[in-house]
Amino acid sequence: MEDRLSELPESLLLEILSRLEMEDAVRTGAISTKWRNLWKLADGIAVHYPFRKLYGRYLNFMTCEVVVREFVSVVSRTLSQFTSRNIKRFSLVVDYVIDIDCQMFDELLEWAFLRNVEILLLTFPMSVYSAPEWFCHNSSLKKLDIEGPIDFKLLGSIVNWCSLKSLSLSLVEISDEDIAKVLSGCQVLESLVLNQVSGISKLNFGSSAVRKLRVVNHRNYDNEFFEVIAPWLEQLEISGPYRGSDIRLKDVSSLLKAGLTFECVDHFYGPFDVDVFIRREAPILESLCAVEELAFGRELIQLLQVMSLLKLLGRQCPSFKCKHLTLHSRAFKHELPGITYLLQSSPFLETLVLEVEAPTTWEDNIAKYLIGVCEFDGAMYLSKQSFDYVQLKNIKISRNFYSCSHRDAWCNAPQFDFVLATHITRYARFMEKVTITSPAIEKLNSNCSRNCVSEYFHQLFREYSQYFHCNDSAGVWKLSAKKWPFEIVCSK
Repeated sequence: MEDRLSELPESLLLEILSRLEMEDAVRTGAISTKWRNLWKLADGIAVHYPFRKLYGRYLNFMTCEVVVREFVSVVSRTLSQFTSRNIKRFSLVVDYVIDIDCQMFDELLEWAFLRNVEILLLTFPMSVYSAPEWFCHNSSLKKLDIEGPIDFKLLGSIVNWCSLKSLSLSLVEISDEDIAKVLSGCQVLESLVLNQVSGISKLNFGSSAVRKLRVVNHRNYDNEFFEVIAPWLEQLEISGPYRGSDIRLKDVSSLLKAGLTFECVDHFYGPFDVDVFIRREAPILESLCAVEELAFGRELIQLLQVMSLLKLLGRQCPSFKCKHLTLHSRAFKHELPGITYLLQSSPFLETLVLEVEAPTTWEDNIAKYLIGVCEFDGAMYLSKQSFDYVQLKNIKISRNFYSCSHRDAWCNAPQFDFVLATHITRYARFMEKVTITSPAIEKLNSNCSRNCVSEYFHQLFREYSQYFHCNDSAGVWKLSAKKWPFEIVCSK
């Protein structure tokens, strides 16, 4: 049999081997003479402790600790055969094990540190890992990803990762003290990702050059505030549910792009207090007034709705300098005043993206409050408004769901996005393009049929065609449509 794989350049073969788990990479030595020692030259190593695989084989007569130590011993002997003095990438994945002592894997991590590892990926089980002194000092590390669930502690008094540019923590509990050590010891850190991280109430980037921060499902149960101080931060994303703390943005004067799509789950419990809601959320809006690219979720859309109502009572509301705005909405009609108010408060806006999510049958306490004080017909409300969207040129409406008219009654009602888009084009004198898209056909619900969705989209196309044909103030428009995936483009 012809061995065409061995004819590939050695550099490419080493790249392939570096992406295999170490056990598989070693086994490739049996392919041919050329492959016998090739794995020893790889600059990337992936070690996987397969607890589930070993459980049935050994744990019926050996303790978990003995199995782990034996596994580490075998891996260490294999690593000693590597001839590369420098390792670019080292990955350690430990299967889910309760109460395992992660310090038993220190021998493997130290081996990687001594070989100037640049990319370190760690996946630990539910346990505690106390990083030793040598872990806190590394001049070659450029990217560090730690995934738990794990309680991560730093035993060193200071951290010196002078080359680290990217740090990602997922399902990790870490204290304010330890995260402060990290930020002060990473002078060139550019990107920080915190995914379901707990224990942090303050991020102070005053001594580091972080440009991008992403916080997902922040967990801050024991602290009153989650505060971010980042004078050089350029991109910020906060998403997912949070509970029990206020989000405070301090000194984000360099911010160019911000996406705040979080939702406070406190709104589902107890009575809704308007003053508390505004006092907690309004400072976030004030921090973003000078940002050029914004993305808001339902939390801030609802805040704008409340503030637009209070504007009638003489309350001052902020204005924005953004040029690109993305809104994530569930297509509730009571969100229309908040959205239109935001558009009025953004005189420099050029592009609007509306991400329409699937409506739900439930409402949180804010929604119940808004419905109680401003029950109205959405289309009629917009028909009575007269605005001047001076700079707005492009609108993109993206539906992230499909529904069937025979199953969901709301499908036959005037569509939220159509009503809003036609309202805006009526008053946007320099509008150039309106695009309406839907997700791929693979996302159709099992109860839906292509015929049902196709009929709905044809109806939507007819509505847009009729509007632009009958509305002289909209100017001369050309419409085009694509069926799979659905897309309608209205352009001048």
